[in-house]
Amino acid sequence: MILDNLYLVLAQGEVSAEPIGDPLEVLFHSNVLNFVLVIVFLVWLARKTQVFSAISVKRNTIIQKIKISETEKVNAEAELVSTKKQVAKSDVEVQIITKEAKEIASSLSKRIHKEADIESDEMRNKAQRMLQAESAVASNDVMQDISKAAFYIAEEHIKQAVDEKLHKKYIDEFIDNLENLKV
Repeated sequence: MILDNLYLVLAQGEVSAEPIGDPLEVLFHSNVLNFVLVIVFLVWLARKTQVFSAISVKRNTIIQKIKISETEKVNAEAELVSTKKQVAKSDVEVQIITKEAKEIASSLSKRIHKEADIESDEMRNKAQRMLQAESAVASNDVMQDISKAAFYIAEEHIKQAVDEKLHKKYIDEFIDNLENLKV
């Protein structure tokens, strides 16, 4: 009876000394019973429509995705460690490559200097040969001019030295000698 009155106070919001009525009627108006009935109906409906198996499948799919993501996380961490090691080694590799580049540049520079020296020596020798050839040509020209001048001077000297009488005398002697030569 006390429970009935309490229910009445809670359900109606007012206090009454009258009993609520039939216990079956109270049971149908009870929120607890309605809640239990809804739960039972939902469970029955879930079994009928195989909601639990779908939930189980989804649960297993989610578990698999979690396992895959954990595996990927481990792989990513391993790759991160590997990348960190490579980055740490990259400084050393850069130094090695820089050293090799400097050595190559040095050897190239030496080779270019050597080739330039050889080429300059060849150019110098060619210039000297050209100068010698030009000098020889100039010397020949001078010698020809000197020879011509010497012949001209000699001819003039002979013309002045030999007078007309001697010339006739030599011609006559030559002619006489020609007559003696006849056999």
